[in-house]
Amino acid sequence: MTGGDDPHESTETGGTKNQVSAHGWWRKGECSGTKATVKACLHELWVADNGTKHWIQKKCNSKEIKPAKKNTNKPRMNVRANCSNLKLTGWANYVDVDVHGTWDNSLKLAKYRNVYCRIL
Repeated sequence: MTGGDDPHESTETGGTKNQVSAHGWWRKGECSGTKATVKACLHELWVADNGTKHWIQKKCNSKEIKPAKKNTNKPRMNVRANCSNLKLTGWANYVDVDVHGTWDNSLKLAKYRNVYCRIL
């Protein structure tokens, strides 16, 4: 089972830069795999002058991890992007899990949230 959290405000280690951050993880469920590559991508919502909306991929990260333990979201992997300013902006976290040695579908988990972080 694919897991992920909402995009959220974060601070770089040392507290010097504001960032948008999200996590991805997986739970074993019925599959026989013991490790998976988890990929999470942050997408920023851009609204054009004519009002059309577009999701722009800003940052992705992937990591090979074991399944999360029952009733927790750890182990997990993280993706972060530095903010240019602190204007309220729509963000999406798209998480894809590929369990090693097991067939899986191409569905991705999507989580959405407005965050005080803009890159555009």
